[in-house]
Amino acid sequence: MARLNVPFARTRRQYVLAAALTSCCVAVAASVAVPALATSASVPSSPGPSNSVATARQRVRQVEQQLIDVQTAASQSVNDYATASAQVAVLNDSIRVNQAQLALTKVELGASQAALAQRIRNLYTDPPPSMVQVLVSSGSISSALDSFALMRHIADQDNALVKGFVRDHAHLLKLNTTLHNDATAALANRNEVAQRLSQLRTLAGERSVLLSSATASLSHAEASAAQLAALRAEQARAAAAARAQAPPAQVVSVTPHSVGSQTSGSGSSVSAGGSGSSAGSGSVSGGLMAILMKIAQCESGGNPHAISPSGQYRGMFQFTYATWASVGGHGDPAQASEAEQIQRAAILYQRSGPGQWPVCGA
Repeated sequence: MARLNVPFARTRRQYVLAAALTSCCVAVAASVAVPALATSASVPSSPGPSNSVATARQRVRQVEQQLIDVQTAASQSVNDYATASAQVAVLNDSIRVNQAQLALTKVELGASQAALAQRIRNLYTDPPPSMVQVLVSSGSISSALDSFALMRHIADQDNALVKGFVRDHAHLLKLNTTLHNDATAALANRNEVAQRLSQLRTLAGERSVLLSSATASLSHAEASAAQLAALRAEQARAAAAARAQAPPAQVVSVTPHSVGSQTSGSGSSVSAGGSGSSAGSGSVSGGLMAILMKIAQCESGGNPHAISPSGQYRGMFQFTYATWASVGGHGDPAQASEAEQIQRAAILYQRSGPGQWPVCGA
C-alpha cells in the first residue's frame, strides 16, 4: 500500500516564520503611524500668511506620506491574509485526503484481520494433516515439501500484510494529528492578520479624514495669502496712478525773498531771522532740482494739490501757511502753480537746508 508522504514539519516552520515577520512589520507600521498622527495634529500655525501657507503645505505632505505608508502596510497585510488563507485551504485539503486514506486503511486492516482470523480458526478447527496423509495425498515427498513451503509462505505474507496495515494506520493517525495542529495554527494566524488588516484600514480612514482637513486648511491659507497679495497689488497700482497724474518737474527761476520763522512740510519750525534779505536770483540747478523732486515725491507723491488729512500741510512740499509766507508765497500753497512751489522750496532749501523736511530731506 502506498503511504502519504507530506513535508508538513518544514511547511509549518516556514509558515510560523512568515507569520512572525508579518506581525512584526504590521506592528512597526502602526507604531510609527500613530505617533505621527498626534504630531501632525498638534502642529502650531504661524501668524504670518506665508508661514501659514508653508506650515499647511508641510502638514499636507506629512499626512500624505503617512497615508501612503499605512496603505502600503495594508496592501502587504492583504497579501499576507491571502497567503494565510491559502495555507489553511491546503492543510484542510491534506486533512481530507489523509482522513480518506485513514478510513480506507481501517477497512483494509479489518479485512486482513478477518481473513487471518478465519485461517487461524480453520487451523484449530481442522487438525493439521500428518506426514503420511500429506505423502498419500501428494504422491511424493517433494510435493509434500512444496505444499508445506507454500503454506508457510502464505502465512508469512499474511503476517507482513497485517503488520504493514498496522504501521500505515499508526502513521496516518500521527499525520492526522499534525495536520490538525497545523490547520489550527494557520487559522489563528489568518485571524490575527485579518485583525491587523482591519486596524490598518481604520488607520487609513483616519489619515484620509486628516488629509482632507489639512487640505482644507491649506486652501484657506492660500486664499488668505492671495487676498493679501491682491490688496497689496491694488495699493501699489493706486500709488503708481497717483504718481502718473502728477505733472512733470520743471526748471524755474528762483527769486530771493526775505525770510522769517517757518515750518517744514513735516511740521517743524525754524527761525531764520529778519525779513527782506536778498538771496540773489538765478535758476534751480540740476542737482538741487533732483533733491527737490525727491523731497516732493516723498512728501506728496509729487502732487502739487496734495493736502494732509489735518489740512495743515499743503502742496507738493507740504508747506504750512506760515512757511509759505516766509518764502514770499501768498494764499494757499496747494493752489499755487507747480513752478512757484518749486521756486519757494528752492528758496527754503538754500536758506535752511534739508532740515526743513526732517523725514523726506534726510
